[in-house]
Amino acid sequence: MTGLRFSGVTKRFPGVVALSNVSFDVAAGSVHAVCGENGAGKSTLGKILAGLEAPSSGTIALDGQPLEFDSPRDALAAGIAMVHQELAFCDNLSVGENLCLGKFRGARGSSTATRCAAALPSFSPRSARRSITTARWTR
Repeated sequence: MTGLRFSGVTKRFPGVVALSNVSFDVAAGSVHAVCGENGAGKSTLGKILAGLEAPSSGTIALDGQPLEFDSPRDALAAGIAMVHQELAFCDNLSVGENLCLGKFRGARGSSTATRCAAALPSFSPRSARRSITTARWTR
């Protein structure tokens, strides 16, 4: 699999260019962090990928196929979701359940925890959210 490719992605809002000609590749199966100062466009880039915003210009492709999302539901159908920068989690749910809130259906204790375990080696996804300090949760 090729992975994800951003090519010349630009996003303009009235009076400001939030992203200007952003291009990079993300290999399939890899994990990346997008870092930068406040106002650098990190959230905007994530919102475009997650279907919350549309780019003003440029393209995004997944495994060589162009992506154009009209909504977050479209992005989810393509296997793309965004973990928003938010500290107001559901303390009554496990870590795994919090991370998978958009997909969580059915009884607690389902395969959600099992699927999250490999991606979260630093703590158990079955741990109650309230048992983890905010400092540890946001690392």
